Amino acid sequence: MTTDPTDGKPGLRMESAASIVLRDVITQHMRVFSHVIHGDRIASQSVVAAYIDGLAGALALTIAGGHGSVEDVICMTTNKLANAVTRDLQHLRKQ
Repeated sequence: MTTDPTDGKPGLRMESAASIVLRDVITQHMRVFSHVIHGDRIASQSVVAAYIDGLAGALALTIAGGHGSVEDVICMTTNKLANAVTRDLQHLRKQ
């Protein structure tokens, strides 16, 4: 029986499913296209633009849902993005 990773109960809650499915799609995309993104400037710009569009939509839904002000949500996102980039660059340097 599959249990939800956030509460250990059977099944998968929608909030968990939404993030798990997206993380899987992003991981698969990076696995397939990382060499192209790394080696081609136009491809990297196009991929970054696509991810920014998706991130902007998620932020807009978060703000519209009343989960934070525009300033708070953007500030939190900027901090998380900077930390994630630093983490990933450290990982890439080890390879």
